[in-house]
Amino acid sequence: MMRFSHRTDEELVKQVNVGRSETKLCTVVLCCPEPLVEFTKPLEDQTVEEEATATLECEVSRENAEVQWFRDGQEIRKTKKYEMIIDSCKRALIIHDCCLDDSKTYTCDAKECIDSLILISLIVLDAKLLAGLTAKAGSKIELPAEVTGKPEPRVKWTKADLVLKPDDRVAIDTKPGHSIVTIAKTKRDDSSTYIIEATNSSGRATATVDVNILGKIRGQQNKVPTF
Repeated sequence: MMRFSHRTDEELVKQVNVGRSETKLCTVVLCCPEPLVEFTKPLEDQTVEEEATATLECEVSRENAEVQWFRDGQEIRKTKKYEMIIDSCKRALIIHDCCLDDSKTYTCDAKECIDSLILISLIVLDAKLLAGLTAKAGSKIELPAEVTGKPEPRVKWTKADLVLKPDDRVAIDTKPGHSIVTIAKTKRDDSSTYIIEATNSSGRATATVDVNILGKIRGQQNKVPTF
């Protein structure tokens, strides 16, 4: 058994090295790798309307986790359109001024773990319709709208909260990506608020058009002023 008295570090090393065999010193580095990143709160599919701001948010298991955002497989860079937010374990992608082209699959990649969502059900009306439509009685009007969604949304038109149905004057033509209401020989009764609604398994989106039909009230006649 080897005993040491109070000596300097240099003296102790010399004493260890004296003997039949030389004592070799080695250094051991203990590595503790960080746990893999997991999504503690996944992304969720969303429905937004035209020109609205969409916030795609998730949470990761480590505050220092680095993530990348992708749009249909293409990496997203920070621009006026896209904003990336990091707040503790929260990771968010903000999309400003949403339009039809933003209806894509978005992915948050944390290297060890990947999470995706689909931004769905967007409706775009003709810009002229956003301010409302005014027409003369007896004319024909059209209410066109572009609709997109994943999966393909179901489209419904309503007038004053009642489902709009085609008849001898009203025609509704809905195809993938597009829907249009046509009203022939308009009447004053056609003045109302028309709403288009797109719905699928992930949510719903709506857009509104105010229609005002101008014309003489039935039975009204011009009166001759009397003196």
